Amino acid sequence: MKKMKMIVAAAFLFLSVTAFAQTSPQKSSEKPTKEHYKKGHKRAAHAGVNIDEWASKLDLTASQVTQWKALQEAGKTQMHTLKANTELSREEKKAQMKNLRQQNRAELQKILTTEQWAQYQELRKAEREARQAQAGDRKGKRPAKGERK
Repeated sequence: MKKMKMIVAAAFLFLSVTAFAQTSPQKSSEKPTKEHYKKGHKRAAHAGVNIDEWASKLDLTASQVTQWKALQEAGKTQMHTLKANTELSREEKKAQMKNLRQQNRAELQKILTTEQWAQYQELRKAEREARQAQAGDRKGKRPAKGERK
């Protein structure tokens, strides 16, 4: 009888472990997609500018798309180089990154027509306001430290 109880207990333990293993989430080695970031996950700001989306919104020409993509790649390279520079202090890096973003923005303004640039600024402002509103909705939803269960 004791052997039977041990066998049943071992079988139950085995089945519960295998059932749990099947329901645990699998880690993927793939990078998160833009959809992942659109759902509000962290690092959304680093998802990158999708120039093809902007091309349809702003009615860009093929030449403008090519120029914008080249500008974006050059900016990424410069930003990575700046981040990897260990000789600069954090404040110096921040200042240089800000300057680099301003330069890239000025270059983008040269690529776009005045109407496209105005529309681009309006769309960016709307996106920023939507993000701020979404962030505002999240604020205050978590209980304070003393109120946690």
